[in-house]
Amino acid sequence: MASASFRQKNATNSDSSIDIGRLLQSKVGLEPVTAGLKAAAEKLQRMGLISYRQCEYVRCAFTEDEDFRDSNRTCGGRLPINADLDENAGDYRCPECNRVIHPYSQQKRKFQEIRAKVLEDGVRAYIEKLLAEFGDSVRAVDGVPYVWR
Repeated sequence: MASASFRQKNATNSDSSIDIGRLLQSKVGLEPVTAGLKAAAEKLQRMGLISYRQCEYVRCAFTEDEDFRDSNRTCGGRLPINADLDENAGDYRCPECNRVIHPYSQQKRKFQEIRAKVLEDGVRAYIEKLLAEFGDSVRAVDGVPYVWR
């Protein structure tokens, strides 16, 4: 049995820290877009550590789409939905197999993802702010970015 002073992990805080870690490490889109992931992204953006955008895309070959039988069933291509593109002009073309996709007329299922970019200057400012609490005992190493002594 845990002692009275033992603080149990709150599932929300644990999930939040996982989402924050994913956003700071990711080089690809993150799914599924949950309320927690979006809240973590907004928090990190307010802190100046990341910029992010929520995107919508369709998959070239998805079993639940009506055009699945006409597709290359092993294709993993993803096409971002863009209001500037015209599906009737063939603007939606799979980057993997080059097949023309019709996301609206074929009622393809749309997926959401968050794409985050870590802002190096924001991370540096945040770390310097934390290190300032130690006073003059912490100094940046000349000529070596992001290294303090």
